[in-house]
Amino acid sequence: VPGMFFAYNNGLTATASDIETRRMEDGGIGIVSVSNFQIVNGGQTTASILYARDRGGSDLSKVFVQMKLSVVRPENVEDVVPKISRFANTQNRISESDFFASHPFHLEMEKISRRLNAPPREGSLHGSRWFYERARGQYKDKQAYMKESERKKFQLRHPKDQVILKTDVSKYELTFECAPHTVSQGAQKAFLSFAAQISKRWEKDETEFNEGYFKILVARAIVFRWTDRMIATSDWYKIDRGYKAQIVTYTVAWLVDRIRTRFSSEIDLRDVWNHQGLSEPLKSALSDIAPTVARVIKDAPEYIRNISEYAKQQVCWSHVQNGVELALSDDIRSCVVDR
Repeated sequence: VPGMFFAYNNGLTATASDIETRRMEDGGIGIVSVSNFQIVNGGQTTASILYARDRGGSDLSKVFVQMKLSVVRPENVEDVVPKISRFANTQNRISESDFFASHPFHLEMEKISRRLNAPPREGSLHGSRWFYERARGQYKDKQAYMKESERKKFQLRHPKDQVILKTDVSKYELTFECAPHTVSQGAQKAFLSFAAQISKRWEKDETEFNEGYFKILVARAIVFRWTDRMIATSDWYKIDRGYKAQIVTYTVAWLVDRIRTRFSSEIDLRDVWNHQGLSEPLKSALSDIAPTVARVIKDAPEYIRNISEYAKQQVCWSHVQNGVELALSDDIRSCVVDR
């Protein structure tokens, strides 16, 4: 019943940086304008009403939606808005990562991803873009009202396998920071750890998060994802499946750590970006390392009963660092750059 929408729905919670009001003829107060309006809770309600109007042809003349509008000073937005979203939500469970989605870091990564073209992959005639999904469902929502021809063009420019979820960023970044045990704690905890780091770095120098940073981020994603596919399709893994997520992050972290300690160098991620893929020496190194890392992780101390929980601990990372003894090929030198 449209007329009961007001009674049955919790309404919207929104914020603004400023509002202008004036006295109405009936003596009430009316809102003339709203600056920087943002819905922080009630996105599903808004989307449902829009869908009902545009696709369902529903009569919305009797539908009323209550709204709580809070005016928040610009300097307090980053601190207050996520808290309003958290405390106002009662209908759906919102993950902690959603509260960090409005941070300027994610806004900047989103902007860069919409304009920056990646070099063509080998065998491809045209470049593409990596789509940074700052909020859940952005990639899908972007195409919701497109015609079929427009959708095909969009997907050609933004391939589905080049979507980067903000929660995945923490896996890539923490892995290359040699913290695979933190990554193994799960997406939520890893993201919160990453968010805390990024907030501090942003306050210190926000200019470091530019196109160069985004290219490195994408390159890390390419290395991580290739390693994931390689392990999943390897014969040794098919024989003894399990703990793939842990093996992937520990494998990449071990190589990054060993290159740093042995050569005082880093994986040449600019080369990965330029070719949109890994060089053969880098592929070979990761392929050689992975099965040994898997064996060391699974060869836990006798008192360990749960490998997944073990992988979340610093002691596991120390075990892998010291327990994986592999000589890196001299070819790997072509894949590194001086720190």
